[in-house]
Amino acid sequence: MEDGYWKNGELAFKSPCISSSNPPRATTFEMQYFFYLARCRDGSLYSGYTRNLFEREKSHNSGKGAKYTAGRRPVEIIYSENFTTKSDALRREAAVKKLSRVEKLKLIRGS
Repeated sequence: MEDGYWKNGELAFKSPCISSSNPPRATTFEMQYFFYLARCRDGSLYSGYTRNLFEREKSHNSGKGAKYTAGRRPVEIIYSENFTTKSDALRREAAVKKLSRVEKLKLIRGS
């Protein structure tokens, strides 16, 4: 699993060998799924999963991403984790949704 976060409008990764110019790529043998946290205009956090972080952020900001974020635009994806299966990404989303806001912010900061 590769952890990433959004920094200055670009996806940044904690792993030194991965950058926004060289993000992890899915191969024909594995697909990529992401769990993500997005910050809304009102400061609230939204969690979800997707296969394409860039397109998901665009869909949230066009008002088509989710009912919750439609009225809280702009939305910025500020944290993500990479998984090889959809079920793993959904499990992580469910686990993080149970965390308090303070715990989610610690996760984002990496502490």
